[in-house]
Amino acid sequence: MTVSKQKINAVAKKCHEANKAYCESIGDDSQPSWKDAPDWQKESAKAGVQFHIDNPNADDSASHDSWLAQKKADGWVYGETKDEDAKTHPCIVPFEELPEEQQFKDALFIETFRAAFGEPKPETDTKPVPKPEPKPKAKAEPTRVYNCKVFKKNPDGSFASMTVRSDAIPEGFYADPEQCD
Repeated sequence: MTVSKQKINAVAKKCHEANKAYCESIGDDSQPSWKDAPDWQKESAKAGVQFHIDNPNADDSASHDSWLAQKKADGWVYGETKDEDAKTHPCIVPFEELPEEQQFKDALFIETFRAAFGEPKPETDTKPVPKPEPKPKAKAEPTRVYNCKVFKKNPDGSFASMTVRSDAIPEGFYADPEQCD
């Protein structure tokens, strides 16, 4: 499929802004708006769009692998914090080693891309990111109930979010502990 540079830029902007909104929902306010994003970040989003134009059935892992290969080619390496000047990034790891909230960003990119092009979800898609297992507590404490923002990738490829009590998170939803108060 041949796509104009203007369309690639417009879709890359949508994907970037969706990622920015998701990051904010999990407490990460570090993502600039598209108009304020550095050129390398815009080029990365455009490369992601081109990858999915060329590979319409690529799954979340393949999307991350493409991003990872581009980052490494540009000289980026793993680092505990993202640093533009040092070219370090905590997501310079295989997809399977990413925290689930980072894996979700790859799914979000794909679904935003598909929505922008009006493409249906292929039959070969992977299952939604599972809800993480609760971590064992070091010592017994009274159970506290929080309000949590939860996310889910629907079978049709769209995303749902809602706020629920931490003791009543529906099956298939992902709750980020930082989004519980």
